[in-house]
Amino acid sequence: MYNLNKSNETERIDDECYNEQFLSLYVLTLENLMFIFFYFFQLYFCFNAIFHRNTIQIITIASINLAFIFIGIMQLFEVGNTRNDLQNHCPNLGFYPQSDKGEVFFILVLAILAIFMGYLSHKLYRQFGWDVYKDIGGDVKIQKLYKTRLIFIMLLKLDALMIILFSGLLVPVFYILYKEKDGVTTPLMITSTIIMILVFFFEILAYHSLNNEWGVGMLIFIVFWILASFNFAGLCVVVFNLSLETRWYIGFIMVKKRRAEDSHDDKRDLISKPRMIKRDPSDPKFETKDTEKFVIDI
Repeated sequence: MYNLNKSNETERIDDECYNEQFLSLYVLTLENLMFIFFYFFQLYFCFNAIFHRNTIQIITIASINLAFIFIGIMQLFEVGNTRNDLQNHCPNLGFYPQSDKGEVFFILVLAILAIFMGYLSHKLYRQFGWDVYKDIGGDVKIQKLYKTRLIFIMLLKLDALMIILFSGLLVPVFYILYKEKDGVTTPLMITSTIIMILVFFFEILAYHSLNNEWGVGMLIFIVFWILASFNFAGLCVVVFNLSLETRWYIGFIMVKKRRAEDSHDDKRDLISKPRMIKRDPSDPKFETKDTEKFVIDI
């Protein structure tokens, strides 16, 4: 990774730039993978709701699409702050100013699709509600129990997803804590790893206990989840403190090579310029080569 951070053949980006920005970009890569995984899960979540006529999941899908709009708006500010930090610490990196327009375009497209999905969700909710009414009847108590069951099953699915995503987010956190050799957080790391593995087994227990109406199994699941919640609360504190130092954010940055000679033609398109080293052409060691710099396209 460090070899990628060079501005030309004769110099590299300063150690300060690398040390302060590498972790944020590394975490950013994990976040991108997490979002890709989440989109595949959402596709499964949507088809599962349609095939099983799960009205609760239909509402949740519409809410998630709406939340993505606010995440996109947040991304505008986060990417802007990150770009400013990189400009201050890494003057050898150039940026495309058109990136802001691209962000706004994607947000508008996402908003239109979210509104359309919300309309379809409303239609499906009414249709599925009528189908469920014909199956279970008009007993209000039975309807409440059925709705509670749907909510619980949906939460089990979302919980499994969040555990997987949270585990991916904890990879850099545990790496930092391991390097620091912090004796206080080492037991927390070990305990958290064990609990996150056990969560999947207890979710299977909860699902079978629900279908078989086994009260003891549900009680065991509740007790385990209360203990796990305290552990996750401690992890949230650790992650929050590290996020203040590394400025974790939502967005994406693509790094690509660009010839320095092209920058003369695109001076108006680049915000920052590379630092060129002047050398005497009469010097026998002087060689005219194409220099390269990295341009960050946000």
